[in-house]
Amino acid sequence: MLWRLLRIGSAPYFVLGSSPAGPLRLRIATPWDWRQEFRLLEFDVVAEAAGQPRVAWAALIREHHTGAERGIRGHVEIRWSHGRFAGPPEAKVYLDTPHGEVPGYIPLC
Repeated sequence: MLWRLLRIGSAPYFVLGSSPAGPLRLRIATPWDWRQEFRLLEFDVVAEAAGQPRVAWAALIREHHTGAERGIRGHVEIRWSHGRFAGPPEAKVYLDTPHGEVPGYIPLC
């Protein structure tokens, strides 16, 4: 489940962008790469009280080589469409942890 929140697909790909804080250049690890480097220790999902349904998620990851533990946080907002466009609910997944701190998001020089 966590892997699907953090990735678009199983092939390697790159995320490139810019902001006032500077450029963003990341290589997103493949599932095989991720399993070689990291281990999922915990994955928690909690419903949050909000105006629209919101679910928070958090994970704790251990790096194999250093033994260091890192946390990742995010949330999902569930939205219903109303009126003429009423249809099935939609969900928006947000990553609250800065991209450069996510295990498997490898910064490029």
